[in-house]
Amino acid sequence: MSETTIENSHRAEPLVKMLNQIAANTPRKESPDATAETIAAHVKKFWARSMKQDIKAYVESGGEGLSGMALVAVRKL
Repeated sequence: MSETTIENSHRAEPLVKMLNQIAANTPRKESPDATAETIAAHVKKFWARSMKQDIKAYVESGGEGLSGMALVAVRKL
């Protein structure tokens, strides 16, 4: 694992935790896609640009530790 990957991983830990909590606490909609859209809308509205960039980069490198719904939501950002 490169230094950059390790640094990105440590920086993403709190974002992973927050996103998983958002996903777990978002009421389920009529479809999984609609639920993921609601999660993504929350992230778009309340997260700083740098946080969104970091979580997207983390998902591109594998997204380890994110729930399935959280992964789908990030891909909608």
